[in-house]
Amino acid sequence: MDLVVHPLPCRMAGQGSARPRIFKEKNREILMEKKYLKTEQIVPGKGMSYTMYEIQGEDEILRMLTAIPDTGEVSTYPKPPVKKLFAPERCAASSEEEFEEFWQQGAK
Repeated sequence: MDLVVHPLPCRMAGQGSARPRIFKEKNREILMEKKYLKTEQIVPGKGMSYTMYEIQGEDEILRMLTAIPDTGEVSTYPKPPVKKLFAPERCAASSEEEFEEFWQQGAK
């Protein structure tokens, strides 16, 4: 005689409902983590330009800024026009300290 296990009886009995809740709680924790990414490109006549992102989860942009350190130009975007970062794997890692340093310069 073969034993057949079917997931429905566990869910109907309430035993299977705890696992998705735990999974959702873990996802919520992951979504609350912030990370900092940046891209760079040359601006002719001005120097290297950096665009920095404060990211929540995988690709949700909370804040962003652009900075050209050689000229002292910093533009901050507390409500960024783009809410989702395209291809975050193409960005370099940054730090919260670096992001906040430029953010404070842009606030002046």
